[in-house]
Amino acid sequence: MKTKLLVVVLMLSVAAAPHTARADSAAEAKKAFREGGRLFEAKKYAEAAEQFRRAFEIRPNWKILYNIAQSEAAAKNYGVALEVFERYLADGGDDIEVARTNEVLGEIERLKKMVGYLEISRAEDSLSVFVDGIHRGDTPLAGPLALTAGVEHIVAIRRRDETILERTVRIPGGQTTTLPLEDDAPAAAETAASDAGDGGGNAPSADAGKRYRAMTVAGWSLLGVGAGALIGAAVTGALAVSKDNELAPQCEGGCPPELEEDKLAVDHLALATDVLLGVGAAMAVTGVVLVAVGVVKKKESVKDVALRPVVGQGTVGFTMTGEF
Repeated sequence: MKTKLLVVVLMLSVAAAPHTARADSAAEAKKAFREGGRLFEAKKYAEAAEQFRRAFEIRPNWKILYNIAQSEAAAKNYGVALEVFERYLADGGDDIEVARTNEVLGEIERLKKMVGYLEISRAEDSLSVFVDGIHRGDTPLAGPLALTAGVEHIVAIRRRDETILERTVRIPGGQTTTLPLEDDAPAAAETAASDAGDGGGNAPSADAGKRYRAMTVAGWSLLGVGAGALIGAAVTGALAVSKDNELAPQCEGGCPPELEEDKLAVDHLALATDVLLGVGAAMAVTGVVLVAVGVVKKKESVKDVALRPVVGQGTVGFTMTGEF
């Protein structure tokens, strides 16, 4: 009888373990978030960003990205703040209130004037890139990293637990600086402009081929997402027109109070249609361009191409620069 009782107790303990772990992680995330808020109020912005980031890592929630970006911006880590604000808009999407969206778009425009871009060239896959101690991604990176312009940054490249390169770089505002990873590369980072000025007629490297293949994949992905957004725009637009037609006879000269909520719903559908149209068109066009560039294999056709995200009021998409 005692043996049976022991088995039951063990079974109950095992069943309760996942729930206990979830509760513990939620409590730990909440504690880190509150500590981040306290540090932000104390104007310890870098420390606040660390705590908010810790809370996000424990319990990912797109809303916390706003707190991380706000703290990084206050700490003058403008490049990190820019990327996190852009991710906040992407992850939050239509769930973000219009006023908050406009606020973040304005902050993004301000931050863009304070950053330069760092590109890691000829890197093998799966290397971790750290800037000032913050993990900014693994190679191959999706694009150049935005960094606060005019100040020194410590860039470290790690292969698992081994640091294979560490450099101090200073990025000019609005420019792209390339950090080469060859063993015989000079200690100072070279600008992308100097690389583009190389007049040699050499065939593209294997790394360049990988880059253009990645562009092709990204292009098809953007094209698919853009097409989905355009379909969504068609649906919301049709709903808006249908609902507006229903209300039109009753709202001549002004809608009665009982129909104000319905009229507001029509306005929201119209706004969603405009946003989906803009985003869908921008992503679809960018996808087409990326696919077109990615299939080109000859260096004389495409020397170097750089893709950067563009988010602004009434504008969502990408800009592409390079020599064709």
